[in-house]
Amino acid sequence: MELVPQRSRLTPTPCLDGQQGDPHRNLRYYDAPTKQTRPFAIYQIKITLNHTKPPVWRRVQVASDTTLQRLHLPVQAVMGWQDHPMHAFTVGAVHYGVPDQEMGMRSERGVKLSQLVPGEKFKFRYEYDFGDS
Repeated sequence: MELVPQRSRLTPTPCLDGQQGDPHRNLRYYDAPTKQTRPFAIYQIKITLNHTKPPVWRRVQVASDTTLQRLHLPVQAVMGWQDHPMHAFTVGAVHYGVPDQEMGMRSERGVKLSQLVPGEKFKFRYEYDFGDS
C-alpha cells in the first residue's frame, strides 16, 4: 500500500466542546495537541491498495505532527481492517513499527509525519498483516 501525503488547503476547524455558555471560550481543535507551540499543517494522504483492479483507495487528513503510531489507526479504520498489531511503515530503506532488532524495525512511536515527509507527492509504504501482505 502506498501513502502519499499532500498539503491540504484546509486548516484545522475549531469545534465546540459541547458545553453551554460563551461558545468562543470552549473552542478547541480536534486531534491537536493540547499545548500547541506552533501551527501545524494538515496532510491529505491518499492510501492506495497495491495490486488491485479496479484501484482501491481512500483519502484521509491528519495533522503534520501525527506520529506513525497514531497514523496506523485511521489507515486501519478507512480500509475496514481489524487492528492487527503487525504492521510496518517503510520510508526509503527504513522500516518503522513495533521495534524488533531481528526484523530491522525501528520504533514508530515518536516519529512524526513532518519529520519524514519532505513535500507533496512523497510516497511511502504501509504493510499490514505480514503473512498476507
